[in-house]
Amino acid sequence: MEIGKKIPIAIERYILDIAIVAILAIIYAPLLIHWYDGWLNKNISIEHEYFSHGLIGLPFAAYIIWTQRQEWRELPDSAHPLGIVFLILGGISYLSGQSELVHLSFPTILAGLCLWLKGIPGFKLQFVPWLLIFLATPTA
Repeated sequence: MEIGKKIPIAIERYILDIAIVAILAIIYAPLLIHWYDGWLNKNISIEHEYFSHGLIGLPFAAYIIWTQRQEWRELPDSAHPLGIVFLILGGISYLSGQSELVHLSFPTILAGLCLWLKGIPGFKLQFVPWLLIFLATPTA
């Protein structure tokens, strides 16, 4: 009985986190699969071959984010206005359909989310993982 009561409370507590991760997964999973396919099979383009460090960088960034999750939750919720600017810019870039802009929309959206949800302290906390993701993003 106790477990049955705790599960809905946990879901209710983290519903926003679950929704954000689900939306990002739906939108960016095909892009990330394309990146990994390109890195492994060298079929994105010759320029993107130099970004194959993303094979290590993206999982390492995810690991850092996971280890900092408690610090993230302890930060006060304070939106920074620059966050919405990055979110809009990232959304426009994604919808543009140009491969360069679609690729760069991923770190832009992530920066916007950090700034919108936790402000400057949240972005400072997630700066190293964000930088790893940004540097792993294939561009021409």
